Amino acid sequence: MLIKRIELYKYKRLPLYGKDSFIVDFTHKLNIILGSNGCGKSSLLSELSPMPPNKEDFYDGGYKIIEIEMDNNNYILSYTFDKAPKYSFKYNNEELNVANLLTTQKELVYRYFYITQDILDILIGKSNFTDMTLIQRKKLINNLSNLNIDVMLNMHDTLKEELKVQQGLLKSQTNILTIETNKLLDKTKLEETNAKIITISNNINTLLEIRTSLFKYVIPNTLDNSIINYKQVKDKLDTIISKYYLLITSHPILQYEDNKHNINITISNYNTELKYLYTNLEQLESKNKLLILKKTNNETVIQSKINNIINNNNILTSNLKILTTLESNDIHQLNNMYYALVDILTILPTNTDRKYSKLTYDNKLLEYNVLLEEKNTLLQTLNFISTEIIILEKQSKEENISCPKCLYSWQLNYDSNKHKVYIEKKQTILDKILIIDDKVKVINSFLEELKNYFSLYKAYQNVKTKYINMFQELWLLIDTKEYLINSPKYILDIIILAISDLESLLTIDANKYSITELEHNIELLKTIQDDDGMNIVTDIFNINEKIKEIYENKAIKEKELEEEEYIHRVNLKLIELQNDLNKEKTKLHNNTTSITISKIIDDIDIKLSSLKVDLVTTQTLLMSYNNISSIIERYKIDINSSEHSIFVLNSIISELNPKSGMIGKIISNYLNNIIHYINKIVESLWDYKMQIELYDLDKDVLDYKFKINVEDKLNVKDISLASSGMKEIINLAFKLSVMKMLKLNKYPIYLDEFGVRLDASHRSKIYELIFKFLNDGNYSQIFLITHTDISFSNFKDSEVFKLS
Repeated sequence: MLIKRIELYKYKRLPLYGKDSFIVDFTHKLNIILGSNGCGKSSLLSELSPMPPNKEDFYDGGYKIIEIEMDNNNYILSYTFDKAPKYSFKYNNEELNVANLLTTQKELVYRYFYITQDILDILIGKSNFTDMTLIQRKKLINNLSNLNIDVMLNMHDTLKEELKVQQGLLKSQTNILTIETNKLLDKTKLEETNAKIITISNNINTLLEIRTSLFKYVIPNTLDNSIINYKQVKDKLDTIISKYYLLITSHPILQYEDNKHNINITISNYNTELKYLYTNLEQLESKNKLLILKKTNNETVIQSKINNIINNNNILTSNLKILTTLESNDIHQLNNMYYALVDILTILPTNTDRKYSKLTYDNKLLEYNVLLEEKNTLLQTLNFISTEIIILEKQSKEENISCPKCLYSWQLNYDSNKHKVYIEKKQTILDKILIIDDKVKVINSFLEELKNYFSLYKAYQNVKTKYINMFQELWLLIDTKEYLINSPKYILDIIILAISDLESLLTIDANKYSITELEHNIELLKTIQDDDGMNIVTDIFNINEKIKEIYENKAIKEKELEEEEYIHRVNLKLIELQNDLNKEKTKLHNNTTSITISKIIDDIDIKLSSLKVDLVTTQTLLMSYNNISSIIERYKIDINSSEHSIFVLNSIISELNPKSGMIGKIISNYLNNIIHYINKIVESLWDYKMQIELYDLDKDVLDYKFKINVEDKLNVKDISLASSGMKEIINLAFKLSVMKMLKLNKYPIYLDEFGVRLDASHRSKIYELIFKFLNDGNYSQIFLITHTDISFSNFKDSEVFKLS
């Protein structure tokens, strides 16, 4: 990941910079950020990443833009903090965060750059490993390792609760059993029976342990499938062995490369000789043809042919119709251009009045929108008037009111004049709408006509673009005469004339070549003697015989080369079969082991079944001792079941113990890998022996403490208790290990005031470390913060940025 550019606007964390806008282009691998305390160096470092910044660090209208290059792809991420913050993620100029959402931005950052805010805090030194609490370390390790142990821990707690229940139940059952057993008359027999039950139970438990320990060696499938696989592998093995020995006995290994080289040299010599013979043969046959020509022709006849061809060329030249020069003589392409245009130009209308234009289209579209808007206004008015008419029609049906004095009657709410006016207005509006609909229909028809013309025009231009470089003069003639506007179909006639002219020009060129050849024949006839014929025929016969002999010898050598190639392929097949043989042997061994152990497990299951039968039989004997034996038997079975459950629960709980069991081993192995990498880095930077001790669950408890051993004399109980210098080195080593585990080794490395807590001796190692980072293929960039030391700028490929 290469950070190419960052732009911050109205950023609060640069108080001493004195400007609203901060823009930096990073062109060097080592970038030294220099400045006094409190000038915002560390804040700037936290912004040199694709992670979204804190909007509280920007004034209203502020923004951050960062440009990043990774795996030959360009990313531009922008964060604008206005009243409604906007987030943009451009991947090769394609916007991926269309909704401008923060959650989407974080998901895209993780998907393309594999980092989160927690990881970034470690990389920039905001979160140090030595300062974390034990709980924070545990959470961090779990997140880094992707180990989902929560389910196993929940299962561990659930099983512990179940164990308590089973232990309480066992205690209750044992007390009841003791009470009932004391009631038995023959206690000696009862004790013997109980002893036998215990022996059988112990044997069952022992066999169960053995059975459990053997399961890890069994291939995860059924015994029947293992037997089938065994047979298949064995059959395949037999087939490979038979093929191998058949090949190795039939085709012994030869010196393939030497033989191939010698045969190729011989074939090459044959080819050289053939080339020489064919050259001589061609010369002799040419002379022979001239002799034949001399017998049937003379100079006068040939000259007559030349004159006829010249006259034909003059006629063709005078008949040329297109007064232009065709750059290309490819008549096939000219025909293709004609057939590409014929379907377009036969239906393309003329445009002499320029009615088919962008301006006309825009005007008609504007007129169309105005009519639609007018129609919409009329429809709203029509809706209002129709509602009023409905109301008036209801009022007209109301009863009349009469005057008691003059007997005049009227309707209280109904206004007949108003009703009449509304009806007239409604009809007027309907008439206007019909007129508008007719106009819209006409405009729609014309717009469709325009679209069809533009579509044909575009197809015409595409054909023109394809062929314009081949026939520039022809297209110049068409454009100059404006045939596309005045008479599109005439363009086809022009092209047909051009095709005819091109055919004539090609014929003229062919005739010119024939003239040259005939003139050459006249010159050669002067050099040929009549008595040369017999010698030439004899030489041709001898050369043909020699060529035939060479081809026969060459065929023999090519057959030998083909046999060598075949033997070589056979030898390669032998190597392939040997590899297959080794693979199948391994499969056979694994299947044999799996079948054997599966058989042992089956025998154990049979023995377990027998022991369980003996156990049940022995327990049944107790029923004959007294009238309460059935009760005792029931409790004994319950006790055995509880004991077995407790045994199984204890075994599983022990295996799931997060400090010493399976979970602890998984985490401790992962931690030891981290510790080993940290120690390796510390060893390269520290003057004396200082190592973090590895976890050994046989002696240690997985408490997420990291002990430090100094010169095998001083033991520091945890890295949090180490000196400040030790902590700085350990935090750097942990940061590098995190980058390695997360495969972020191509990312920038951030060093914030690194080395200020080290003594002079160890501080000198920083220069070696920076030099190593610069020359390492890993770490795309180095961002180094300091407020005093600028000696790093002496390194190659470095640049200093001063904040003031």
